[in-house]
Amino acid sequence: MAWMRAQSEGGSLAPSGRIMCFDSERAYGYGRITHSLRETHLNDRYHLYASVKLYPPPPPRVKGRRRPSQRKSFFWNRSTPLIVRAMTLTKGKLVIGGPPDLLNRNRDLSLANPEESLAALLGQKGSFVKIIATGDGNVLGKLELNDTPVFDGMSAANGRIFISMKDGTVRCYK
Repeated sequence: MAWMRAQSEGGSLAPSGRIMCFDSERAYGYGRITHSLRETHLNDRYHLYASVKLYPPPPPRVKGRRRPSQRKSFFWNRSTPLIVRAMTLTKGKLVIGGPPDLLNRNRDLSLANPEESLAALLGQKGSFVKIIATGDGNVLGKLELNDTPVFDGMSAANGRIFISMKDGTVRCYK
């Protein structure tokens, strides 16, 4: 029941996502746009975002009154045509990588393009690296790859980006 208490006490405000990076003030992530315990996640949409890293604690509950609601606060959030599998943070830039998000659903939530979606997930449709400005979320650059990064397989050092690929290689980009 701890998760229910966390939901009622503002626990759902914590930044969350499939993959995340942090600096001293912000959290950057790729995750669901909405979270719900009641709705299906079959029609999920994902976004790339920058949010506050820590939210202030909610005000104390006053007997007989509802606690004021708090909402997630984003510096920016963007849809992205990638399934983000790799992410790293450099000074002023967020670097993301992954295959194209080709998932299309019909009204009944069935896949409209199952073969193409699977091929993209398996890395058969290539992958991309995008460089995103941390200040406003705008795309600064894009690079096409012929393989897919492994999950959480990206790092930055000495002005270079290192990416571990599914084919077992490590690529270096300046």
